[in-house]
Amino acid sequence: MVSTTFTNLSDEKQTKIRKALLKEFTDQPLATAQVAPIVKTAGIARGAFISILMI
Repeated sequence: MVSTTFTNLSDEKQTKIRKALLKEFTDQPLATAQVAPIVKTAGIARGAFISILMI
């Protein structure tokens, strides 16, 4: 479940984040996945990413 902040983002930004998440979790096992590649690929700040996913 994601926060309301995520659902309030534009469809384009949501898609970028979803694709970045999919890429990281496809490339890395859950235990070694990292936030840095996700935010870099999505083009968002680390703090924004954390805020978006907080429930």
